[in-house]
Amino acid sequence: TQPYLASFALGATAQLEEEVAANRARPEDAEKLKAALMGPLGALGDSLFWGGVKPVAALIAVALFLSGFLWAPLLFLVLYNVPHLFIRWSALCDGYDHGVKVIQVMARYKIQRKVHHLKSISFALTGMIPAVVWSSGGVEPSFSGRIGPLVFLGVGVLFWLAARNGVPAAGIVAGAGLLVFLSSFLA
Repeated sequence: TQPYLASFALGATAQLEEEVAANRARPEDAEKLKAALMGPLGALGDSLFWGGVKPVAALIAVALFLSGFLWAPLLFLVLYNVPHLFIRWSALCDGYDHGVKVIQVMARYKIQRKVHHLKSISFALTGMIPAVVWSSGGVEPSFSGRIGPLVFLGVGVLFWLAARNGVPAAGIVAGAGLLVFLSSFLA
């Protein structure tokens, strides 16, 4: 299972092991619980942390680093580790407090919804990074005047809206490529 959400299973199993020690549950119940939770927790944890929290933290750090904030790598560690440590602890407590009913408790976390929002944010940040590079003087603009940063900001908003409305990632990337191609004619 995924190490960060494994705390749900760890807490629930610890509570169930206490029930087994008090002869209120069978020893095989703990094994069945662990086996039942492994797959779903792995899938949810991977999508939440590797597909959501980590990309957003990295994109924020990259944007800040490109704009001259030299502490951005440390900020990345904070932005990534604070959520995972919080979820590890709260999941362990919830798992222990609710035992075999931990699945109902996990539904309150609304992990899929959070993943969807994090992916939308990462698409928006991806669209905005060129504006950060441009405004910091890292790239010579090909647009005249001050319209370039507005175009990139608009692209970031479009990425966010597309992701929010369920457009697949391949469609968003293809759209971005088309925008880059079309913008080359404005130079």
